[in-house]
Amino acid sequence: MLHYSPEYIDDVLVRFAYHSNAIEGNSLTRGQTESVILNDTVTSVGYKGVKLRDVYEASNQKDAFYAMLDMAANNMELNVTNILKLQFELTKNTIGTAGKFKQNENMILGADFPTSSVAQTPIDVSQWAANTNYQLENSANDDEFIENLMAAHIAFERIHPFEDGNGRTGRELINFELAKRELPFLVIAKEDKAQYIAYEADQDAKHLAEYAKKRMAEEKQRYEVFEKNYRAQKDFEKKHQD
Repeated sequence: MLHYSPEYIDDVLVRFAYHSNAIEGNSLTRGQTESVILNDTVTSVGYKGVKLRDVYEASNQKDAFYAMLDMAANNMELNVTNILKLQFELTKNTIGTAGKFKQNENMILGADFPTSSVAQTPIDVSQWAANTNYQLENSANDDEFIENLMAAHIAFERIHPFEDGNGRTGRELINFELAKRELPFLVIAKEDKAQYIAYEADQDAKHLAEYAKKRMAEEKQRYEVFEKNYRAQKDFEKKHQD
C-alpha cells in the first residue's frame, strides 16, 4: 500500500502534469492545469486561444497518474499491457491510436538514429520491459537503481513506440517504478527541457541520474512537509473525536 496523503498527491499530480505536458508543447499554464485537474473546470477567463487538445492532455494526466498509482500499489509488473494502458490514458481523445503501438514510421526531431520500425516495435518494447525489470530488480542500491532507470528511460525514448505520447508515457513509467519502491517522484521541470533532451540524445544516463537524484531530493522535502501537516491534522481530528 502506498503512503501518500491526498493533499500531496494533488500537489505532485498538478506539477508533474504541467511540466510533463509543457515539455511536449502544451500551452496551459500551471494554474490552468490545476483548474482542469482538481476542479474539472475550464472557465472562459484565461483560456482564450487554448486548444481543446491541451485541455484533454491535462485531464488525461490525472487519469494516467491515478492508474499508475493503482498499478504501483498492486506491485504490477512493467510489461507491454501496462505500458499500453498508461499511453492510452495519456492520449485518449487526442489521437486515433491511443493505447496502440505506432502504425506509421516516426522519427525523433534532430536525432541521427532511426527509431524502431512499425514491425519491430512490439518486440523491442517487450524486450525493453524484460531487460528493465531485470536491471532494476538487480540494482545493488538506490543510486544504481536510479541510474538503471534513467538508462531504461533513454532506451525507451529511442524506440519511440507510439505515434504520440512517447515522452509523457516514458516519464509516467519512471514514476511507476519509483512509486513501487516508495521513492520520491521525479518531476522533470520544463525549464530543464534542453538539458533533459541533451542527456537523452547523448545517452548520458549518468548525468540524467544525477539530475534525477537532485530533483528527487527536493521532492522528498516537499513530500515531508505535506505528510507532516497531514499527520498533524489527523492527530488533531482524532483528539477532538475522543
